Amino acid sequence: MTTPANVGTRPDHEDPPALLFWPAALIGAAIVAYGLLRWAPWDSRSIDLGTYVRWTIGLAVVHDLIFAPIVGLVGYGIARAVPATYRATVQGTAIVAGITILFSIPFVRGWGRNANTSALPRNYAQGLTIILVLIGIVMIGLLVRDHRRARATKDAGR
Repeated sequence: MTTPANVGTRPDHEDPPALLFWPAALIGAAIVAYGLLRWAPWDSRSIDLGTYVRWTIGLAVVHDLIFAPIVGLVGYGIARAVPATYRATVQGTAIVAGITILFSIPFVRGWGRNANTSALPRNYAQGLTIILVLIGIVMIGLLVRDHRRARATKDAGR
């Protein structure tokens, strides 16, 4: 038995998400424009625009040629290696751990550290290790939860 394609649709009304798209897009564009006007170095005396442009293009290239393929390969590996029951938890953990590591690189490497002892005064490698261990502990708890849910669903189906 097949159902007609228009079952459940409302032909007399437009789809609500479609009605919200353009107003949301305009609000988003206004926020981006405000951010650019407030942040961008329009005063050419305060920044070398050539350096600014090179860094902007360079970061985009690094993202597209290095970071995005690595993330894609990790995601592909997780999708191939991890059973569906646990996949969302492992993917979420990988995302959180990856962002944490990426954000912490300047601190761990000590970029910006100078003779001033109050600049980057902590052991950031140790802090990163502690955070990653905590992320791992949370992941283990979530994997146990996923396992119990899968077993309960399997037992309920008998």
